[in-house]
Amino acid sequence: MAGNYDIAYISQGPLYTKEELLLLNERLRNANTKRPEPENFKATGANKKSKVSIVQWSEVKNHLKKFEEFIYSANDKIFQYDIFNISDSKFININEYDTKYSSYDWHIDCSPYGSKEDLKLTCLLNISTESYSGGRLHLSGLDEKGHELIFEDFNKPGYVLLFTSYRRHKVEPVTNGERRTLSYWATGPAWR
Repeated sequence: MAGNYDIAYISQGPLYTKEELLLLNERLRNANTKRPEPENFKATGANKKSKVSIVQWSEVKNHLKKFEEFIYSANDKIFQYDIFNISDSKFININEYDTKYSSYDWHIDCSPYGSKEDLKLTCLLNISTESYSGGRLHLSGLDEKGHELIFEDFNKPGYVLLFTSYRRHKVEPVTNGERRTLSYWATGPAWR
């Protein structure tokens, strides 16, 4: 995103094919560690109307090699944050939006005050396999061109979007179909 690299970075094309996304979604549905998102994982003060479950990274890491490599590469080139390697014990979120579980109001992804580590990057992979309407992601601080890139590209299956975790963002209501995204938060030492 021209002029907005310090805010967000989107893959230049889909990282995953539809066939790869179908396999990933099947693995996520049948994961042994899959469970509803715990209350302490949620952003505080946001009106969250999506359905969210978590899965341990170790169960799907073989399907997420390209995602992991993209995170490290983009961080090295663009953000240059001090981030930890992804541990098998970390979790990913599977976010499902439809007409019933439709949106997520403005919020910030952050660590609890006083943590020894902080969330550095919010890393999203669009794992939708069918088209949907609505569900646009908004990031604070982007210019009109940046918003259009996200609306046009990140709403397509297989695209990846990274942004600094303290950036306010929201998801508009889905009006038709199902929007599915996978979220991972790259962590590092506490901000100084």
